[in-house]
Amino acid sequence: MKHLLVFFWMLCSTLSLVAQSLGNTVLATIDGKPISRDEFMYAYQKNKALSGQKSLTPQEYLNLYINYQLKVADALAKGLDTTKTFRREFQLYRDQQLSKKLVDPSFIDSTARAIYQKEAQQLNGKDLIEVSHILLNVPSTATAAQRDKVAQRADSLYQAVLAGADFAELARRYSEDKGTAQNGGQLPTLYPGMTVLPFEEAAYSLQPNQMSRPVLSPFGYHLILMRNRHPLPAFEQVYPSLLQYLRENNVEEAAAQQALTALQTKTGQSRTSIMDSLARNLTANDIQLTYLIQEYHDGLLVYEVSKRNVWDAAEKDRAALEEVFKRNRKSLKWEKPRFVGYIVGAQNKKLAKRARKLLLKGIPADMDIREFLHAPFNKDSVVVAAKGRYIVQKGENSTIDHLAFGVKTSKVYLLHDDMPVTMLAGRVEKRPKSFEDARSEVLEIRQKQLEEAWLQQLRSSHRVTINQEVLKSIPMAR
Repeated sequence: MKHLLVFFWMLCSTLSLVAQSLGNTVLATIDGKPISRDEFMYAYQKNKALSGQKSLTPQEYLNLYINYQLKVADALAKGLDTTKTFRREFQLYRDQQLSKKLVDPSFIDSTARAIYQKEAQQLNGKDLIEVSHILLNVPSTATAAQRDKVAQRADSLYQAVLAGADFAELARRYSEDKGTAQNGGQLPTLYPGMTVLPFEEAAYSLQPNQMSRPVLSPFGYHLILMRNRHPLPAFEQVYPSLLQYLRENNVEEAAAQQALTALQTKTGQSRTSIMDSLARNLTANDIQLTYLIQEYHDGLLVYEVSKRNVWDAAEKDRAALEEVFKRNRKSLKWEKPRFVGYIVGAQNKKLAKRARKLLLKGIPADMDIREFLHAPFNKDSVVVAAKGRYIVQKGENSTIDHLAFGVKTSKVYLLHDDMPVTMLAGRVEKRPKSFEDARSEVLEIRQKQLEEAWLQQLRSSHRVTINQEVLKSIPMAR
């Protein structure tokens, strides 16, 4: 347990911050709150690494960064950091990052090495093999005649591959191992003991690109194709993949929880108290960890305040969306015509035509399509169904391709097996006729309007200062 408690001293010591350096000089302030050069550089360089696009200049990125920090300030002013949802989500993330620090790196290394040694022991000097197979099942109750019939089919496939047929294509068509057939019969990397003995012996007898004759196992007849075989790589080569495996299987998290439980037992402190102490001490000594946790904290706030001020506000203001559409009607164009409307399914043509006529009048914005059709058609039993509202161009929906765009090779799919009539309620348009036809584009315009107005208000109500000398000292991100 000693290696899990290596960071315990952090909970009992008081650390002081290092003296101010160039990195900690103030680049900008918002209402007197400083933004350090280091803090900005962390965000600037990370943005470049994530975007992979042409770098913004420090000045260009600083403008965006200040906008971001103004949104954070707005969220804090609204008290969004005090909500139960925010506190719960932020604390969960913070504790996940901090608890990893309780685990001695040597513990993870030793666990990875133990996995490697176990795999080496299982191999016992043999290769790892990569094979594909075609399986023809032989039921356990099969008679000799039935087994011989499957054997003949297996031999026919064997001869077909020898004659030049593609093994993967035959596997997709004929293999009865449904888990691998669609992948051309490819199995995961194997080592001794992973498969039944007849299969294993036959597979290990093959060289790369060599195929076995039909092999009988308890499952049936197999054709086995050796794709590759190689000895276990050195530990150093597979170490990164072992670490990834441990992370994916939450080994690091489990070790951290074990260490945290031990600390609770040793100190008598609650989990929350330990994590709060760990946060104070670790962030005082690890500026990158501080920035990472602060980044998540601010990101949660900006998401919530943007959702309230921009995304939800735009979505709910139908009158504003209609006005945006009216003002931008000429610029809202489609490259190709689109079908706008619904697919209707019904038990007969008369019902389908009635439903189409009703749907063309429009569904109330706050009503589900099933609710809309319930009263006029489906009170006693479901005789009419509809899907949509579709806004699609040719090639995006087979039924609409056939019925709206005249593509006779496209298949018309029934909405339900007991509704043999399928028709459309809608039209093919060259350009959107209402804001609903161009909803995503109209929403984007409206969101941009709200965002710009919001930022203008934030800029006018907060005092921002920039230290130009410090800004000039920041190199272009590469």
